[in-house]
Order: sequence, then C-alpha cells, then structure tokens
Amino acid sequence: MRKKVTIFLIATITIINIIAGSLIFLDVQLMETPETTITIDILEINSDEIIIQTTIDVFNPNDFGIITKNLELITTDTSGNNVAHMLIDGGDIPSNENKTFISDTMIDFDGHHPEVLTTKITGTIGAHFGIIQKTIPLNIIMVTAVEDIIRDIASPIIHIQVDFGEITQEQINITGIVEAYNPNTFDIYLDKILINVETETGKNVGSLTLEASILSAKSTIKINSKGGLLIETLNAEMLTINISATANAKIADFNKSLPFYAEIKMNVPDIGTLLSSDSPFDMMLRGDFKLSINGLTAEMTLEINNPNKIVLEAKDVIVSLYEVNNDIKQLIGECKLNEGIIEKENMTALKGKTVIPYSRLITPKDGNIIPEGILMIVRGNVTVQGLNQSIWIGFGGYQNLHPFR
Repeated sequence: MRKKVTIFLIATITIINIIAGSLIFLDVQLMETPETTITIDILEINSDEIIIQTTIDVFNPNDFGIITKNLELITTDTSGNNVAHMLIDGGDIPSNENKTFISDTMIDFDGHHPEVLTTKITGTIGAHFGIIQKTIPLNIIMVTAVEDIIRDIASPIIHIQVDFGEITQEQINITGIVEAYNPNTFDIYLDKILINVETETGKNVGSLTLEASILSAKSTIKINSKGGLLIETLNAEMLTINISATANAKIADFNKSLPFYAEIKMNVPDIGTLLSSDSPFDMMLRGDFKLSINGLTAEMTLEINNPNKIVLEAKDVIVSLYEVNNDIKQLIGECKLNEGIIEKENMTALKGKTVIPYSRLITPKDGNIIPEGILMIVRGNVTVQGLNQSIWIGFGGYQNLHPFR
C-alpha cells in the first residue's frame, strides 16, 4: 500500500511539473521584444576628438524580468574604419520597468572627413526559468550625418575698429583693428580674410588686408590691418565695412571650413580731419595799395602753405576791404582772388586786383580821402578736386595807410 502511494505522489508531481513547465515555456515563447531607445549627445568637440555620450533606455513590457548582456557599440566611418568602440555593462530589468545604460566614448577621425557615421549596437536580451532559457539578439544600426553632429559649431565673433589716416594724392590711408573671439572648444585658422568698404550705393571704394591668424579655443585675438580708400569716398553719405572670410577649423582631427560674415556702418569723415596735423596750414595776406586816376588800386596776394601730400584747390576766395577811422570800419570794396591749384607740400600764391573809387574813401568828418588804414578779411573754400566737401578758411589783416595821408 505504501509503495502505491509513493508511486502516485511521484506521478502527480511529475504531471504538475510538466504542466507548469509547459505554461512557462508558452509564456517564454510569447515574450515581447523590449522597447529600446538610443540617444547620442555631444559632450565636447575639440581639435583632437569628439566626446559623445550614448544613452540606451530599455523598457521591459513582459510580465517577467529579463536580463541584458554583452552590449557593444561600434561606430565606423564611410570607409568602414572604426572611429569609436565601447562595451556597456548589462543588467537585470524587472517586469514592466525601464533601465538606462550610459557610456562615454571618443571619436577620432584620424584626418578624414566622412559624410556619415554608422553606429551598430549589439547584445543579448533574455530570460531564465530554471533550465529553460529564452534569448533575443539585439542588433540596432544607426546612420548619422557628420554635419548633424557638428552643426552647432559657432563662427568667430568679429568686431572691427577702423581709423582714417592721412589723405594723399593716391588714396585715403586707413588702419583697422579686428578683434575676433572663438567661442568653440577647438582652434580656428583664419585666412583669406577680405574686408571691403562700400558706399551707400554699393560701390566698392577700398579694402583692408589682414595677415592670417590662429584663433585658439575660447580665446580672443586682435589683428592689425591696413589699406586705402578712393578719394571720392568723401562724397559718400555712409560707409559699410564688410568682413568675409573662411575659417578653417580642426575638429576631431579633421579640417572643417566655417564661412562667416560681418559688417559695420561708419560715417564719412570730414576732409579737415584727414589733412596733416603735424605742420600748420600757414596763410599770409599782403595788400599793395597805389593811388591812381580812378581811385585807390589794391593788389591782393594770398600765400598758402600746403603741408599735405595732396594737391588742393582754392574756390570762391574773396578779400573784403574795410576802411578804418577811429576804430570804426566800413566796407569799401571787395577783391576776388583767382581760383587755382594749391600745390602739395609747397607755397602757392593767389592774386587779385581791384580799384576803390575815391568817393568811397572820403571821410566827412576830417575831409581826408585816404583812411587811417584798411582792414582786409579773407573768406574762401579749400577742397580736393572732385570732392563735394571743402574747408572754410577765414582770417584778417590790417594795412596802415598813414603814409598816403
């Protein structure tokens, strides 16, 4: 009897195990594939490498726990060369829960500039039920355009200060200081820098040249520049300085071109500020007065010393003549001087002649025909040929006429 009971119990347990195993096997057979999300973030870009962080989120939608293992990430370039490789520790993921795996790696392009990167993530996801094991291979491929990785690279931040120098017969000398800041974590090489100066009509009137420079990561440099502008620039109302260049950057051991552009607006300087300040603009007025039948003849000579390196032009130069008696002046005549060229770095004389009728010279109080003296006041404009701007000149001189009385 005892033997029959033992056999019955063994048979019953065996049947129960077979039924339970069948149910477990059926459950395993119905195991859902985990939901896997992969995120790649750029932590740093420098001249030698790109440091990326890979985040793998795995959600287990099953009613039983699973395990991940042998997670491996390999990134290759267009030619099939490995540029990144990492192993990621796996782990258990309870039922209906999420687990995140994070790992950092470095990408080195070894001087190449691939268009795309292919990232392959492999591994195993499985479940264990006693002697029963169910595994699912993990095989995910991602294709990433390199331009998407480096799209956030910033162009240099440019500021420029332009100063107008001396005006010469050929041009207006200009100098500039370009201040450039590199906001990136890698070096930038500036070359082929072009700085053009345009008027409000878009006409190019000059340029500046700059030497090639290196912008270190997160640093600022100042670059000196010099150039020249056409003389006609002074006829403009506003100037625009355009800066364009190609900045070559070394990113993760490959070169990348970064075109950039900047512009500033400037007012047109006054011609008077461009003329020489080292030597005076000397002028001397002489009056040669003679008695004649028709009146007092006045021959006027204005000598102008031009210390500048550009030929100037005198226009509308008039000498106003006033008689002076007892500190009272009265206009008695005007003498227009000849317009003409004022030679550069030389003395030029402008001359004119007029006759003052005696009727204007008679002083009712004392009956003298000739006044005590004559006050000579010069007014006129000095400019550069072809320009609308001019320098207004004005000064006075006194001629004592006592010898004629």
